[in-house]
Amino acid sequence: MNIQMIFGKPCNDYAAVLQHFAGTKTSSNKTSSLPLAQFWKDAATRLTALETALQMPLQNAVLCFEYPTAPAQGRGKASMTDLMILSGNRQVSIEAKYTEYSKMRTKTVSDWLNKSDTDNRQKVLAGWWNMIAPFRHNTETPDEIGYQFLHRTASACNGATQAAVIYLLFYDNDTQPFLNRYKPL
Repeated sequence: MNIQMIFGKPCNDYAAVLQHFAGTKTSSNKTSSLPLAQFWKDAATRLTALETALQMPLQNAVLCFEYPTAPAQGRGKASMTDLMILSGNRQVSIEAKYTEYSKMRTKTVSDWLNKSDTDNRQKVLAGWWNMIAPFRHNTETPDEIGYQFLHRTASACNGATQAAVIYLLFYDNDTQPFLNRYKPL
């Protein structure tokens, strides 16, 4: 197993992952970055548990913290997956949440589209939706799902033959009441 971090910069040292986060605004103990890094400190054990839960082999996995996936169409920011696990043609996107889910409402696809530069946003959305195409059963973009969930899913699916998206939720007494926002349907 190999750990990489931001923008694919090679890194095989867990301490370097923490050092990276220490120099960013994500280093607060109230964001998900530090709990995520700590959770994956024993990456071999976590990968074994993930393989079992997903029933997806993840041999020679590469762990990429803050993994960028650029939109396939239009102009826009890359989708930054908190942790992308790459294993051959398999990809697992892990989105970590801590205090974020208690502070803000999830922006839906329709919320995101109703901003400026609608033509470009339609192109970006089409690009994300096309990345998901091999895995989806319907042809209509669901306007009421979370926009972040859509582009994280697209990131996981991009170029993969097997993909998974996982939300890893951390909580304390203040944020526990908000966990129900992420219960599976």
